Amino acid sequence: IEGDGEDALKLLARSVSTLSLISDEIILPETPAALTALVAIGRGEPHAAQIILEKALKTSLGGEAGRRRHTLLHAWSLMVQGHLDVAEKNILEFKKINNLCDRDHLLYGCILVGLARRRTDITSMREAWEMVREQTFGIDLTLYDLLPLGEMLVTAARLRDLERLQPFLKNAVAILQSLNDPIAWSAPLHWHAVQAAFQVEDPSALIPHANALVKAEKVSSYAATLAQAGNTWLEVLRREANFDSVTKSVRALAKSGQVWDAARLAGQAALQHPEREEALSMMQLAREINKEQLNKARTLSKSSVLTARELEVGRLVLDGQGYRAIGEQLFISPKTVEHHVARIRNRLGATSRGQLIEKLHDVVNG
Repeated sequence: IEGDGEDALKLLARSVSTLSLISDEIILPETPAALTALVAIGRGEPHAAQIILEKALKTSLGGEAGRRRHTLLHAWSLMVQGHLDVAEKNILEFKKINNLCDRDHLLYGCILVGLARRRTDITSMREAWEMVREQTFGIDLTLYDLLPLGEMLVTAARLRDLERLQPFLKNAVAILQSLNDPIAWSAPLHWHAVQAAFQVEDPSALIPHANALVKAEKVSSYAATLAQAGNTWLEVLRREANFDSVTKSVRALAKSGQVWDAARLAGQAALQHPEREEALSMMQLAREINKEQLNKARTLSKSSVLTARELEVGRLVLDGQGYRAIGEQLFISPKTVEHHVARIRNRLGATSRGQLIEKLHDVVNG
């Protein structure tokens, strides 16, 4: 809770390694991997959350309930980074699951809402929002549920349904205030509340959340990034922003993993700026951010094609090891290794060993 979350992140990451040894033999109110991911995202490190959740999924930490929770948070970390297609692919299974617990069902609905909002798919966003609205009846949000609440605020503002979330926001603020507003937990909520205020053009709703981010600048570089980005966004809406301030905020947002928000800020600045030359420069900046995100998404999409075991085999193939040596290290037969390599070829579309090595290098080291 204390500080900017750096010490908490290290401690929680160690706990994931410790508990991975006992896998699904322990029951916890929240898994250490999920806690680590929440803190990482709250610090502006969604990629760190992605890595720790992939480790938890690989070791089956928390059994089936843990796997579902980790899969959803993993999809969230991908969505925040702008990897929308991969995130959507990874949660397809939840369309057929009818026995999700309330908080996971809410998280799933908010991921659908978030994906639709980022794609500007109003129809899908309305459909997903109806699911979320139904799921909020009779539910009490805890500290661990503030992440989906942020997405709910922005979407409700977009759909002019913000009033129904006021009790949830009031309760969330009370929880955070009782803990002295820990920035590693409150930053995403404050940022989304600022975004919601922009949507409904309500400066009075923006002020307390913007002030909270500014207050936390001294203890959190991520809060400083969000505070500066919020100020830049306000300048954009007032048609007062210049290219240098927009570039600084956009680059800082992208560096902290908020790639989609970064591209949106640049794009909105381009549309709002009265000077044609600066507007074109801002549009080019938006294209650069989108291109960088697209390249990362392509690499991620390729890597998601391979299973964890295939990735292990692929790394050893890249090391130049033969089937027998790989089998000895992984405790499988050379024939099984051969089958894995054949599947890797098919998945990556490699028609020769040279192509296989090249594509494996992109996937494993990309």
